[in-house]
Formats: sequence, C-alpha cells, structure tokens
Amino acid sequence: MRNKPTLVLVEMVILFLVFAIAAVLCLSAFFWAKETSKESFALDQAWIQAQSAAEVVKFCEGDFAAAAKLLDGTWDGEDQILCSGELDPEEKISYTLTITLTDSGVPALGQAEICVMQGDEDLVRLNTAWQEVAGHE
Repeated sequence: MRNKPTLVLVEMVILFLVFAIAAVLCLSAFFWAKETSKESFALDQAWIQAQSAAEVVKFCEGDFAAAAKLLDGTWDGEDQILCSGELDPEEKISYTLTITLTDSGVPALGQAEICVMQGDEDLVRLNTAWQEVAGHE
C-alpha cells in the first residue's frame, strides 16, 4: 500500500508533462498562424496597391506626370514613377511601388510594369496596358 501514493504522484507528473508539451505545440501553432496571417495581409495589400496603380495609369492613358500626381508619387520625367507607403500601418510594414514604362511592341499601345517591393523583396509584379491617345507619349 505504500507504493500507491508514489504511483499516483508519478502519474500526475507524467500527465503534467504531456499537457505541457501539448500547450507548447498549441502555442507554436498559434504563433505560426499569426505570422502567416500578417504575411498574407501584407501580400493582399500589395496586390491592391498594384491593381490600384494599374487602374490609375490606364485612367491617365499613359500620362505619367498625371499618374504620379494621383498616386502621390514622383515621376523621373522619363519612364518611371516611384511611390511609397505602408501596407499595414499598425505593423509598420512599408512598401515601395515602382511603375516602369515598357515597350509593348504594338503601335498606339502603352505598357508598364508595376512592382511592389518590401525592402529588397518583390511582393507583386503586374503588367498593365492601355491605348495611347494622340498627344500623350
């Protein structure tokens, strides 16, 4: 009979260890899910920014000066617009958006590549095209 309290104590210690291991696994899964959610949110916001920039460029019919003004960006005077902002203000995730004029190879068809970057990493690359209007180049 003296061994029964010892056996109960050992069983309780083993149960405690099993629950502790399960708790650690659950916490690591919750942390992983939170980080994945942040990354997915930033990527979604990058796509939204790229699509919005594409619509602005198409609306301006290739007039990069007007597009830069609407996007609160800077135009280099030739073939590139640079913009920056935050994908997630709460997490301070910043981005750089670059719109570069590219040759479509088709007369009267303008084309640009839109790139959203976070640091040195490309998050999104999107090509857009529009019909050129006489007087805009």
